Amino acid sequence: DTPPAPGFIQQLAPENVSIEVTLIKEIPEGTQLRRQDLANYLQLTVKNSNGEYGSIIGDSNSFRQFTVDVFEERTVTWKGKSLAGNGNQRPKIDSIFMKERNGGKRIIPEKGDRVNGNDLIFNVNRGFNKGDIENYIIRITIMGQDNPIDIDPIIRYHPD
Repeated sequence: DTPPAPGFIQQLAPENVSIEVTLIKEIPEGTQLRRQDLANYLQLTVKNSNGEYGSIIGDSNSFRQFTVDVFEERTVTWKGKSLAGNGNQRPKIDSIFMKERNGGKRIIPEKGDRVNGNDLIFNVNRGFNKGDIENYIIRITIMGQDNPIDIDPIIRYHPD
């Protein structure tokens, strides 16, 4: 088990951030994932110089509690990954959008750039206060699933 996201840390090294959305076990043919089953098949993980943490396998609430620290004018990349033996079921990051539209400025824009066919990269905006958060939805498609899957983690902002 990977420990949950750390609490607010005063001194983090500003850097580009990558989040892996990993399919941890094969989805049986003909099975359509339900929201409550996602944590048994997917894990979100951040690994960088500020530490390593991930969503809790088997705990569907851990996606909503998963917090990613991002840094002003750096990038954040969402990467679809599959563990060995999962065939062609690699997750594709379809889109990311703000969960609650309040008309304000966004920490990351809605449009990211597609990289490696399955991943999205975003430039982090500037002009927010340290510790500001944004709730958003990440939409994922997994080969063999009829519908995209939505999960809803949090971004926490840090100026350089």
